[in-house]
Formats: sequence, structure tokens, C-alpha cells
Amino acid sequence: FNLDLLRNNNYICHMLTVRRGVLDQVGLLDPACDGAQDHDLTLRVSECARHIHHVPKILYHWRVSAGSTAGGIEDSKPYATLAGIRAVENHLSRLGLSATVDQARRPATYRVRYRVPEDEPLVSIVIPNKDSLSVLRQCVDSILDKSTYDAYEIVIVENNSTEVETFAYYEEVAKDARVRCVFFDGPFNFSKIINQGVEAAKGEYCILLNNDTEVITPDWIETMLGLCARQDVGAVGVKLYYPDDTIQHAGIGIAPSVAACLHQSLPRSDAGYFALNDAQQDLSAVTAACMMTKRSAFEQVGGMTEDLAVAFNDLDYCLKLRELDYLVVYTPEVELYHYESLSRGSEDTAEKVTRFLREIAYMNDRWAEYYASGDPYLNINLSRSEPGSYYFRLPHKD
Repeated sequence: FNLDLLRNNNYICHMLTVRRGVLDQVGLLDPACDGAQDHDLTLRVSECARHIHHVPKILYHWRVSAGSTAGGIEDSKPYATLAGIRAVENHLSRLGLSATVDQARRPATYRVRYRVPEDEPLVSIVIPNKDSLSVLRQCVDSILDKSTYDAYEIVIVENNSTEVETFAYYEEVAKDARVRCVFFDGPFNFSKIINQGVEAAKGEYCILLNNDTEVITPDWIETMLGLCARQDVGAVGVKLYYPDDTIQHAGIGIAPSVAACLHQSLPRSDAGYFALNDAQQDLSAVTAACMMTKRSAFEQVGGMTEDLAVAFNDLDYCLKLRELDYLVVYTPEVELYHYESLSRGSEDTAEKVTRFLREIAYMNDRWAEYYASGDPYLNINLSRSEPGSYYFRLPHKD
């Protein structure tokens, strides 16, 4: 069950069985939501049902007839989108969540904008760095130039830089009161660097951000903060692009090879199977190349696992949040470029490969039950055979 995806669109639709006691509690179809009456009912049921289970079998087919929604909602039932907005608004109101609801980029899908807490809490942006001055400068400049949220600080965590220009930049950029630099001494260990950066940060919320990223969306902090401030959310991830405008990250799925990015390498304009890379939704994990998390949740799970020096630390962190029933939310409304691994290089030595294999072994041991059961957010009927990426498509059969 995917609560945030249900708020984005009625992905459950018609074939639904509800316990009579739950129906008696929530009431029957509401005429005020005609056109999206099943969406409204499902949202009401989700608010009080103890368990929601998906049967991953094809139990019926939805016939396309003249004037049916299946044939195209824009032409057949334009009022249904307005009814759907009303259904989602009512649902959020019942839960006491302050948000606005509008039509998203497609009919019968909805963008939910959760309001930033009234006290506008400080957000700490933690950026690990080693040299690569032009990359870091581009990242920091994009934050300072584009961000529309004012209550933030940038904490650069310096690790093993050697170039004089890098340290000169630290002094230069620190003239801005929102930016400061802390130092991590020791071999590169992403988890340790992040843990030290969060410890040094002053914010109630932290954005973990790679130095090889560039902000595209001006209200990126507000969008992530509105989601992360929800009591049920532990982390928020975003949509990342390669420089050629193909998708680098639209969430992470659990895979036999430990993990795979969802929709990777699809064109930026491609919304993917059932438009899933363009829908706010809950997932098992998101990348820490750009991830917001609550400080309280970070401390609750013990931060990043320091045995995972390079790979899978963000996946492990998200699974630790899921273990405590926090949601991990992906939002496509926040976009950044990710010039992947520019400052640290690739896994191309025997030492790095050995370390990588140890990290795979750690994940297989720590999360063995999760791997055995499979990713609960991935439909078992869809193909996951593409190397390094999950495209969400029906498997090809000759």
C-alpha cells in the first residue's frame, strides 16, 4: 500500500474489497465526490483500516467503452479531476494535514503541496567535499542563487583536499553567514563524514547533498520540508538528472544485486510506466545524493552505518527508517542535476572492488529478510531484468 501514491492518483481503482465493519465506520459513496467517488472511498478506508493488502494477480479487465474514463478522462469526464482534488483535500483535512491540492501534470493526478511549518525551521545542507572546486562552487552557487527558502545553512564537510584553491574558496564562501566549513580527518568514509556533518549542523532538518549536484527547482527546500515535517515521514528524495537530461534517480528499488535506481537513463520527458517517475510516492529508499531527513529520525536510527564507507549507506539508512515505520517519500517536483561521482571516481581498483563486495555482503546479511520477501513497493509482475535500472514494464514474451 502506497499512501502518497494514492494521494497523487487513484491507483487502486475499482477492484476493492472492504470489511463491512470498516464501511459502516466510514460510510458509503459520497455524492459530493461524484466522478472520483471510488477514490474518495478508498482514501476514507485508508484512514482507519488496520491492514491493506494487494493481491498481485490479474483478477479482472477494465473494458474501454464510449465515454468511459478508460478511454481518456480529458474528453469523457473532465469534472472527475475536480472531484478527485476535492476527495484528496477532504482526506488531508480529516488528518489535520495543512496542504494545497492542484491538478498535476496529467488529468486525474494531483500535486499535494504540504505547507512548511509556521516557525520556518532551520534546514542544514550537509555537503561532503574533496577538492573539485569548480564542481563544489557550482553546487553552492545554485543553492545561494536559486533557493527561495531563507532559513537554511550550508555545512561543507572537508575531507582530504590538497589544492590551495579549495581552502581559499572555503574562506571566501564562508563570508556568507549561511555557509561554514567543518573538517573530517581520516580516510574517505561517506557515512562518517555525513554523521559528523549532521552532528555539526544546527538545523532540525538536514539535506544530505553531494557536491556534484546543481539545483534546478527554486522552491526545492520548501517542497521537501513540507513533506519531511509530516510525522509519518523519515526521509524525502528527489528527481535527479544526468547532464544529458536523462534520469539518474527517481527512487531506489531493492534488487538481487542489492539495489537499482528506478527509471534510470529514461529521457527527462518520459514519465515512465504508468507515469510512476512523475508521481509523488512512497518507496523503500532514495539516494543521499539529495535527501532530506529529520534530525530526530537520524539520531533515532543511529545515523549512517559507518561499516558502509562508500556504497549502500543511503539504502541502509532508508531501510532503518522503514524498520521503524517511517515513510520514505520520493517527490518528482524537486529536480537537480547530478554529475555523478565526479569528485571520488569509479570503483576501478582491486582494493575498491574488495571493499564493495564487503558492503554487498553486509547488506545481504543485515537485510536478508527484506531481500527474501522482495521490495514491497515493486509489483512482482513487472520486469526488473534491465541491468542497473528498473523501468517498470510488463516482461516481454516471445
